[in-house]
Amino acid sequence: MPGQIIAGQIGSINPSADGANQPPRQGRTNELVVTELHGKYAEQSFRGRVFAASAAALALTTPGTAMTFCLANPPGSGVLVKPIRVDIGYVTAPGTQALGYLGLYAGKFSGVAVTGTAFGTVLCDRIAQAANPAAAALFTATLPAAPVLYRVIENKFGALATAQTQAVGIDFDGTCTLDPGTSISIGQNVADTTTNAVVSPVFVWEEWLFTQ
Repeated sequence: MPGQIIAGQIGSINPSADGANQPPRQGRTNELVVTELHGKYAEQSFRGRVFAASAAALALTTPGTAMTFCLANPPGSGVLVKPIRVDIGYVTAPGTQALGYLGLYAGKFSGVAVTGTAFGTVLCDRIAQAANPAAAALFTATLPAAPVLYRVIENKFGALATAQTQAVGIDFDGTCTLDPGTSISIGQNVADTTTNAVVSPVFVWEEWLFTQ
């Protein structure tokens, strides 16, 4: 059966009344022009599949089996976890900041669960709806094995910058997927002198129902 040919229109299309039909709009290189009505996560948010979790401030750690902040998708969860954003607010500056970077560290654990204490606040992005995510946002997390560097969030510039004045973060824009039995954690590659920086994080993620 032959496919249907849909004709588009290059250039602007005049506003139309409700119920009218217009050809799809195209650009000058023949691409289809599409605009978002409510934003890229609007439908998932409306369906109660987007969550945000925040934790009280704790000191950063270097990567190992003990991580201060972790977002984990437990084995057998039945969902794919898609991180949307990670934001990190500085609460207390380190004693002396060491030259290095703040990063996200990824782990996959062959069916062994990450353990820890749940974040104090977990919200459904549809605020009136109860938050019952499959993923676990944890602090003082214990991982089955040390995670590896996945993303650099920001550089630390040693003694030239002992205090951070603004929040930092990363927008994934769909580029990260946590299958069941995987996680991402916040850490720094080099410990600061005397004391590490104290930060408060927020994880934002969506969940897709998933069957292997």
